[in-house]
Amino acid sequence: MTGDAAAARRRHGATLSVGAAVAFGTGPVMIKAALDTGIAVPTLMALRLLMAAAVLWILVLAGRALARLRPGEARYVAPALAVGALIYAAQLACFALALERISASLVVILFQTFPIVVSVVAVLTGRDRMTRRTVTALTLGVGGVALVALAGDEVRAEPVGILLGLGSAVACAGVVLSSDVLSDRLPPTALSALLISGASIAFAATLFVAGVDTAITTSTWLLILAIALVPGVLGTTAMLAGVRAIGPSLASILMTLEPLVAVMLAWIVFGERLNGGQLVGAAGILLAAYFARGVARPLEADIEVVRS
Repeated sequence: MTGDAAAARRRHGATLSVGAAVAFGTGPVMIKAALDTGIAVPTLMALRLLMAAAVLWILVLAGRALARLRPGEARYVAPALAVGALIYAAQLACFALALERISASLVVILFQTFPIVVSVVAVLTGRDRMTRRTVTALTLGVGGVALVALAGDEVRAEPVGILLGLGSAVACAGVVLSSDVLSDRLPPTALSALLISGASIAFAATLFVAGVDTAITTSTWLLILAIALVPGVLGTTAMLAGVRAIGPSLASILMTLEPLVAVMLAWIVFGERLNGGQLVGAAGILLAAYFARGVARPLEADIEVVRS
């Protein structure tokens, strides 16, 4: 590859990664807007995931990703579906339920603690060793979460919302660690489609117990479609293409624009503002996430696969 071609590839990959960050950043705001219309979480998640899964499977089949699987690799399809149904669905449920209780800005910031959880688990399971960088990430992350929570009213009004936001981050770390094995045996687009399909099956099953919301307005349908297409499909495909073009390290750095986009949109749409203490805490969490990614570098590609 010539120098000009390599530079063009880097620019293209950077543009895709930034575009993916913007797409993912719209997700929390659109989900909160949809929930504000009165739709229940199981119905919203099931419809959003089913739409996204349908489009992703079209892309997978068009690219013949599953057709090229070797016999030994095909046995990982069922585990990928199981991870989607059990852990990824839990992540999405916690995230949406947190959005019902606390501000979108706070949920997004709390979710950014998931790379810290990944790095700590990597140390505890012997995948990595405790270093000064790990301690720094853990200290900044814990301190940042404390500041974000204690500096606002949410810790008194909705402690469950804060716990759900952190629970979403823990579940995301579980998906990342589970995907560490799966991503070596399944193409990224196919893995994303399987995870989303598994989660959609789980949410569809809950509808038999919780019931289906039938009084869905046209505006809510449009929001559901936008959630499925923008963060679910466009974000995922742009992210995977960006990682392929410039690698997971640079792509993950550019993807840190996601929380900034989400917080800015929450301010524009809902008038949400972080106070001084929360801004300091948010900066600590994002810095901790940056350090944590360095600790768990072998898992970076998997972190990018499960962002949607």
